[in-house]
Amino acid sequence: AYTDLRAIEDKMLAAHPGARALDAVPEATWRTAHARVQDAMRAVEADAGRDVADRADPFARALLTPAGAAVLLGLAAVVASLVISVRIGRGLVVELVSLRNDALEIARRKLPQAMRKLRAGETIDVDSEAPHGAPAEDETGQVAEALGTVHRAALRAAAERAELANGISGVFVNLARRSQVLVHRQLSLLDSMERRSEDPDELSDLFRLDHLTTRMRRHAESLIILSGAAPGRAWRMPVSLTNVVRAAVSEIEDYARVEVRQLPETQIAGAAVADLTHLLAELVENAAQFSPPHTRVRVTGEPVGNGYAVEVEDRGLGMGKETLAEANRRIEQSEALDLFDSDRLGLFVVSRLASRHGIKVHLRTSPYGGTTAVVLLPTALLHGGMTERSPEAVAEARRRPEEREYARVPAAPQQEPVEQSADRPVLMAPVASAAGTTADGVPVPSAPGTTADGPPEPPPGVTTLRPHHFPQDLDNTDELPRRVRQANLAPQLREQSTGRQEPAASPLRDDERTPELVRDRMTAYRDGWARGGGRVSGRGVTHGPATGSDSSEGDPA
Repeated sequence: AYTDLRAIEDKMLAAHPGARALDAVPEATWRTAHARVQDAMRAVEADAGRDVADRADPFARALLTPAGAAVLLGLAAVVASLVISVRIGRGLVVELVSLRNDALEIARRKLPQAMRKLRAGETIDVDSEAPHGAPAEDETGQVAEALGTVHRAALRAAAERAELANGISGVFVNLARRSQVLVHRQLSLLDSMERRSEDPDELSDLFRLDHLTTRMRRHAESLIILSGAAPGRAWRMPVSLTNVVRAAVSEIEDYARVEVRQLPETQIAGAAVADLTHLLAELVENAAQFSPPHTRVRVTGEPVGNGYAVEVEDRGLGMGKETLAEANRRIEQSEALDLFDSDRLGLFVVSRLASRHGIKVHLRTSPYGGTTAVVLLPTALLHGGMTERSPEAVAEARRRPEEREYARVPAAPQQEPVEQSADRPVLMAPVASAAGTTADGVPVPSAPGTTADGPPEPPPGVTTLRPHHFPQDLDNTDELPRRVRQANLAPQLREQSTGRQEPAASPLRDDERTPELVRDRMTAYRDGWARGGGRVSGRGVTHGPATGSDSSEGDPA
């Protein structure tokens, strides 16, 4: 077939170009020869491919079989390593999660709980709080053991710090107690000096010194409270809330700026009187210090559903929202770290006292732009509940604050005085006249040991006893008591009558005030302020525990 195709090609090449070359060989002959040659070439190509494939198969098998096995083995190894890694990783994750939970348990519960115990004065056992575990066998166990060591070290450091703080607190308490003893002695001495003094200027200075000493006593009590101890003052009997408020006001510097409005009467349990007085004094002092000196600090109160609410309102610049929220947080959740903030020690004292008796203290902005401190006394602190208010008291409560009168405070709880009987004898100085003479001065004989009037004559140097009637009109007034010259002197020390009647003194004008009159007024003002009001009708005047003189500690328990 190839020979025929070649002959046809030669014949065509031998012919002249153009149409003659096409006419030299028929088209069908060309196509037939060319098709036979193509078929033969394809057959040769197929035979060559089959021959090459037959020769390459052994080499391919020799190469692909080990490679495939290696690939399969590699895949199996990868799968096995993944499985092993997952199992090992899961175990490590479980151990790490357990270690993390232990660390969080120590940081969030165990250490804070131990710190609370130490702050409360309790002791802790380091080995029981952080026991030693089994010896570690792997790295994770070693990390857990190191964490336990850190826990024990932290507990030991906290215990040592608490022990040091307790020692320092004990020193502060001892110093404060000693200061209290000296202050009490100073108050007693001042009280006796005030009673002996007759100079108005000197008496005024003694009053100011007495007031400063009372503030020193409160600061010493604050130091005791900050040290975690309880102040020494205490009362067994209930005390009127009005007297407690008056006593708190008397313990601040600017007491003259404080207005105590009419308070519905209630009694405070004796165990809480001292702490409540201190708490109110701190709040009133803050209100007076952070308000302009020309403004007033008002103290009001009323019974509420959960007890009794006392409000201390000032008209200062007020506090910002963040500062107010921070102050309320310090009062509600005060921590030992707050002691390092020396500007907020008063709030810390208030927080300690409030938490001790379950009192709620909240600061808020007043309508006047200042700050109002609301003190909610729980029902447990109120003795005997609230007294029922009369219609006059209800009408008084509905009046506007500007129209209300200041509270007429009764005397503090006191003992009933002994009724002054007409037959009660009092010591009187012996009278050296009319005993053994007549009206004309002629001696009259008498029996031994008797006088002309009938009663036996006492021996020389012995005073006589006679009934004495006390004036009753002094107790029928609500005014402050007035001092009467020589009313409290012993009869032997009174000035003897000259026998002639003195002319009635004309009323003094304002420019004719005598030292005695000024002294009497100052004494009456001090006594009235100390008692919180005038005498109660039908009762004698005694100093109660909450409103006695500043040197009185009340009824110590």
